[in-house]
Amino acid sequence: MSSFISNTKNLAKVLTLGLFTTSLFGVTSCEEDIDSSNFAIKKMETLSDIMDGNPQLSKARDLFKQVRLGRKDNSSSVYSVLSARGNYTVFAPDNVAMDTYLASLGLTSIDELTDEQKELIVYSCVIDNGDQEAYESTEFPTAGAFNLSNLYDRLLTCTEDLAVADTVQRVKYDALTQLPEMKDDDTVKINYPVYYKIEKVNGVIISDLEASNGWLHIVESVIAPTSDYIAQVVQDAPNMKIMGRLLQETGIWAWMNQERDASYEDREHPEKLEAQPGTFDVPTKRYLAYTGFVEPDSIFELYGVPAVTLDEEGNITNWDEVLQGLKGVSKITTAYGTQDMDDLTSPNNPFYKFVKYHFIDGKYAPGKLVVHYTEYQYQYGVDQKNPQTKTLPTDAWDFYTTIHPQGKVEEREPIKLLQVGSRGPIGQSFEGNPVFINRFADYDDGIEGSYEEIGVKPGGEGVIIKQEQSISAANGYIYPIEDLLVFGEAERTLMGRERMRVDYATIIHELSSNNLRLGKYSMFPAGYFENLPVQNSSSQVLYLFCAYSPISTTGWCNYQGDEMMILGLYDVTFRIPPVPLAKEYEIRLGVSHNTLRGMCQLYFGEDVNRLKPAGLPYDLRQSAPSVNIPWVADEEDETTNIENDKNMRNQGYMKGPQHFGWTDGKGENMSRDYSGHLRRIVTTERMEPGKSYYLRYKSALKKLDSQLQIDYIEIVPKEVYGGNESEDVW
Repeated sequence: MSSFISNTKNLAKVLTLGLFTTSLFGVTSCEEDIDSSNFAIKKMETLSDIMDGNPQLSKARDLFKQVRLGRKDNSSSVYSVLSARGNYTVFAPDNVAMDTYLASLGLTSIDELTDEQKELIVYSCVIDNGDQEAYESTEFPTAGAFNLSNLYDRLLTCTEDLAVADTVQRVKYDALTQLPEMKDDDTVKINYPVYYKIEKVNGVIISDLEASNGWLHIVESVIAPTSDYIAQVVQDAPNMKIMGRLLQETGIWAWMNQERDASYEDREHPEKLEAQPGTFDVPTKRYLAYTGFVEPDSIFELYGVPAVTLDEEGNITNWDEVLQGLKGVSKITTAYGTQDMDDLTSPNNPFYKFVKYHFIDGKYAPGKLVVHYTEYQYQYGVDQKNPQTKTLPTDAWDFYTTIHPQGKVEEREPIKLLQVGSRGPIGQSFEGNPVFINRFADYDDGIEGSYEEIGVKPGGEGVIIKQEQSISAANGYIYPIEDLLVFGEAERTLMGRERMRVDYATIIHELSSNNLRLGKYSMFPAGYFENLPVQNSSSQVLYLFCAYSPISTTGWCNYQGDEMMILGLYDVTFRIPPVPLAKEYEIRLGVSHNTLRGMCQLYFGEDVNRLKPAGLPYDLRQSAPSVNIPWVADEEDETTNIENDKNMRNQGYMKGPQHFGWTDGKGENMSRDYSGHLRRIVTTERMEPGKSYYLRYKSALKKLDSQLQIDYIEIVPKEVYGGNESEDVW
């Protein structure tokens, strides 16, 4: 269905363009007097006009008139905004949907709703697309979240259902449709095919009502997301009672019982700032959010835990029996030990550790658990600001960090999320491109390899995340998983043998929590990022996503298409991701060199206030090849390439990886072949789990406009780069 609609609409656009071109040539090829009075110019309706002209949208329209975009009395109503210029996507509930929602609250009129309830309804169904085109149905995500948030600062999810039999019966509205009627007793009804569902339950029954300032889509039910936080959502889920009770018993629920940083919003911040690369938005809010991966109760039963019994309110009535069964699950006790077994609130208790490892900092919506943009053979599609997630040829991943209850950052643990590509794994078949937790595979990773999976390391199969069953909370998302998730010695060993490549935009998880990742250019004041604990007053901390570049949107060579940039006489310190095992690691930075960059002194260590210098100042203005950077293009002879790589390592540099490249959407031009993108070896240090490590960047030049570009970090165990075999190029 989608491809048919898309093709026919694209054809219409082509025909329109053809007619326009013909007219243009006609005007330039001859001169002729035209009587313009014979032509009528049609003025396209606004979104407000569409709602005015449709009696079945009258209740939504009246609600839009009552709700304002701000708390001030002189702020405009949402209805007024939708009558002005702009690009808006509206999912408007019809009168039947409104009546059903009111009845569920025991109300009969929209006037009985509180101001908060009115805002929830109106803000939830409007997306301000800004300078982008509003979402037509052919641009809806088919199994994930929209890239832009609604006025309620939430990312709406959308799923596509191609089964024509999936329909809903609604009272016939002649003004809205001309679909065939069907008779049910004395009531004439109609079947509305539902191809798209917003938030999994709100079917789009009529789509693509075009306005001069956007698109309006009519939904069968009111979009009103929960205001409950993550822990409460887990506790209320009918199939997650065990994890819900563990959250309560360990006390970890309290750590995630927050949504906004009021202290940030109390301070004065400018709306926009100008900097060398462009215009930057300054966030007005700082949301705190989390993502959880939870075993349904049925998974625990597979490990011998008794099935839960519930009272009328959904509380577990046989908790003592269930807890005793949990204590007998060897997979948990093998991973976390038995210390303080009877004190679930102790950080040493195995179930405290077990629960903590299931939640990460940051809000990652369905379809956004792993960023796809520049990886090998991936093509992001026609809209660079909305990368497609239907065709994913290559495995892609990132490393995240777990929550740290009681504010103890040293308790964080690393967790890997990997989405398998369609070209692998060889010999296995998965529906779609599932995301795994802690999957460790072997690849065809030679310099001429395809990077297909050729096998999975013993014990490294990973745990599948069921994205299609995601649950939205006020401060994040919950995903059911298909097996018991632990992080013990076996899992640590596998991760401890891997090169951890982490995007800096992932390290500063507030980007995702505030729907800023892969969005407009942004600038951040000190204190916005938890993992940027030191930022002097001269530092301009910027986030840039290539699709918003005012100069070139395809001329960047970036991991995942975005980067951090620091300007001014900067002095900033980042907290880097934790390690899984105690051993020696090499710390590397992925950076694009050019003449606009500057020079910085790097420092590394555990004490954020007493970090030691790591080598000589790093000059990002250097070009390659040069005396200091002996970069040589790859040849057909692999032995020669290995020798060239060793020469670069001797100077403290490496070529960029083969796994990603340019932001041109082709997935063909990899960073390894580009002399301007390099990996800088910063230091080699012994690092241990249970500790926090910091990397400080201090400007070595007295120039306000020199750029510090920060793309990604690699934390690499010695057996990867110092083993008998050369490190792979990917």
